[in-house]
Amino acid sequence: DAVKKAAGVEPKLLRPPYGLADLQVSDVATEFGMPMILWTAGSHDWDTKNVEAIKKKTLEVAERDGIILMHDWVKQTVDGMPSIIKTLQSKGYHLVTVSDVVKRQNLQPGDIFPGPEGWEK
Repeated sequence: DAVKKAAGVEPKLLRPPYGLADLQVSDVATEFGMPMILWTAGSHDWDTKNVEAIKKKTLEVAERDGIILMHDWVKQTVDGMPSIIKTLQSKGYHLVTVSDVVKRQNLQPGDIFPGPEGWEK
């Protein structure tokens, strides 16, 4: 309710802080009807104020079916996104939303994607 009140919308999925997920977090996500989304690589955008460094790191870690963690509260990430998107698309990447991933993977409440190695619910 607090997130809904603050954001004006009800959350549909959970990205656990720092990617820390265990069975207890899965149970909470299940209780609130949310699948969990993690990432395959990070842009380390929180660690620099340099747009080009964020772009370089993002392009280095991009891979097929990957999810790159980026933060919308990092101004340099927001500023660099048009160039990052254009470059990824020029390299043949097809970008989708997290909501698309949830649908394509048929994720149910409490499910986690991509699942950490050894994860079993």
